[in-house]
Amino acid sequence: MSRIARLALAATVTAGLCLGMATGASADPPGTTGQGVSHDGFVFIIDAVAQPDGSATGFFEYHPIVGGTDLDIHCRGFQKYVGTLTNSGAPKSISNSNSCIGTDANGGEVRYYVHAEATDRAPGIGLRPLGRPKVDTLCVTVKIFPGSQNPEPVVKDCGTIQSGDIGIVLPV
Repeated sequence: MSRIARLALAATVTAGLCLGMATGASADPPGTTGQGVSHDGFVFIIDAVAQPDGSATGFFEYHPIVGGTDLDIHCRGFQKYVGTLTNSGAPKSISNSNSCIGTDANGGEVRYYVHAEATDRAPGIGLRPLGRPKVDTLCVTVKIFPGSQNPEPVVKDCGTIQSGDIGIVLPV
């Protein structure tokens, strides 16, 4: 092998190792973070940190307007959290929380069950090429708790988010 070929091979291996170390040594724990405006125009914020037992710590804030009332939903913790990939290879998270409090149409306090599926179709906050349309998606289903006894969703808001960003870090 020529000297130039050996140098090229060494440079390629070194670059690969550096990339692998940078990816594997990410300071971000597995989870989902994001904020913006959902497909149906409601403000959301999510900050979920995956735990080894399949749950997640963190919160989900969601402000759907139903019948003229902001339900002002605040979830603390997630009983189920899964980080995975879509068929096309995009990072996706699925989270469930029955630790959600909000208001009802009369302004009273209500406990909700929330199921949220987020997809980061362009990983890397701020790394989308100029002119590329927003492609991250969020699907939020809200039911009165317990969801098994209240099968009809209060809100089902699914599709490409109108603004903001969703970032998902999968376990290495």
